[in-house]
Amino acid sequence: MVFQFTSADAPGKSVEIDRGLHAVNAPFWGFPNVVYVLESAGRLAIVDTGGSEKPELALDDFVRAHGGYDAIDLVVGTHAHLDHIGGNAWFAERSKTVKFAIGAKDVGWAEDPDRHFGQLYVYGCPGHWRPDAESEAQIRRGIGAGVPIDRPLHGGEELTFGDGRVLRTVALGSHTPGQTLYFDEATGSAFTGDAIQNKGVMNRDAGLRDFPMFGNVRDYRRALERIRSSGFERLCTAHAGVFSREAGNALLDEALAFAEAIGADVRSTASQLGRFTIEDLVEGYLDRHPEYATGLQIRVTLSEFVNDLVAEGSLTPKLEEGKKVWSTTR
Repeated sequence: MVFQFTSADAPGKSVEIDRGLHAVNAPFWGFPNVVYVLESAGRLAIVDTGGSEKPELALDDFVRAHGGYDAIDLVVGTHAHLDHIGGNAWFAERSKTVKFAIGAKDVGWAEDPDRHFGQLYVYGCPGHWRPDAESEAQIRRGIGAGVPIDRPLHGGEELTFGDGRVLRTVALGSHTPGQTLYFDEATGSAFTGDAIQNKGVMNRDAGLRDFPMFGNVRDYRRALERIRSSGFERLCTAHAGVFSREAGNALLDEALAFAEAIGADVRSTASQLGRFTIEDLVEGYLDRHPEYATGLQIRVTLSEFVNDLVAEGSLTPKLEEGKKVWSTTR
């Protein structure tokens, strides 16, 4: 571990962790969160903007002390979840120079808050979970207003700012379809957002972890290997802190091992139950692992593991009274 903010650190606290590379504390809703700002010849590039409620608290003082809003050339999003793109509108309203970039497959969520809310929170696990009215209002506030994306990214692009400082892009997917890694050539730093889910993120207020959320294990393994092969010297995550190369590689190993453990748990539980719903899996997992919060994430991820078992022929799905039920085939 190179650096990590603590619960005692105020929003907006910043630390220069390398030449022209700043970590800025931007916690949200009890979760740790970091945005990163790079400087080059008096120009700025910002990696993620936090939730819509945080730019004023977390970034306003920093930006004003480093040239002001019209010193910003780039805002790049690692992915289009609310704690990473919710602050985009704040910068769009205040800067005449900023250009926005994000993975092409996440552009719809970044530009259209209704699409973002509907596809993720209403249809993320249809029939099993959606937020209540109070939670919906909070989520919509966190998403903020949509902002047009200037550079939809597919991976392999080189984004430049300042005196030619380069951010190289690597398409990752898995956590979201457009999840993207940005590699800072000047410092060897890789900005991964939430690509490394590991064991989930602890909510400091609730004392519970949010469950890791990713697609199937094949896509997740591919994303982790792309991070490993990026050549990073420093791994800059959104919620887990900043890691050296050695510690970062250990984190990648741990994340993959945990994903495979989830898969083994789902396979074992499915075999034991014989016939089940997603809610049966969720209830059983939370009974065995009470440190996790219930919610969308666990349902999305366990559903992906179930889909893998269907694809290999181990499970058969069907609808019973409008609800999806799976049965073992062997």
